[in-house]
Amino acid sequence: MKCCLSLFIAALIALVLSGCLKHPKAVATPNVTYINLGAVQVSDGTPIRHTLSDGRTYILTPTILKDGRIDMRLDLQVTNSSGAVETLQGPTDCVFAGDPVSFSVNDVGIKMTPKAKL
Repeated sequence: MKCCLSLFIAALIALVLSGCLKHPKAVATPNVTYINLGAVQVSDGTPIRHTLSDGRTYILTPTILKDGRIDMRLDLQVTNSSGAVETLQGPTDCVFAGDPVSFSVNDVGIKMTPKAKL
């Protein structure tokens, strides 16, 4: 019985140590290609859509706030292998009109300077 208990403890220690010695896998970050749109007129709640050469579409949705800032959300629409369109929600950023901004979803990046259309 004493032999079995010692063997069990040795096996347990070996399992714990082997789990602790594994190195974490490196997370691959995509290489972002930015599209510079320059100065862009935006209207409150009116999405701007642009189809990329590979068939994906980005959607930029602005919200003009009362203090003059523009809150923008960038989403990316992709068609999956079964033909269904998926929308990948991207980041939001809030800037004053006339200030340059850049943000990205996966490997698609947008640079622009929003101008509020009244």
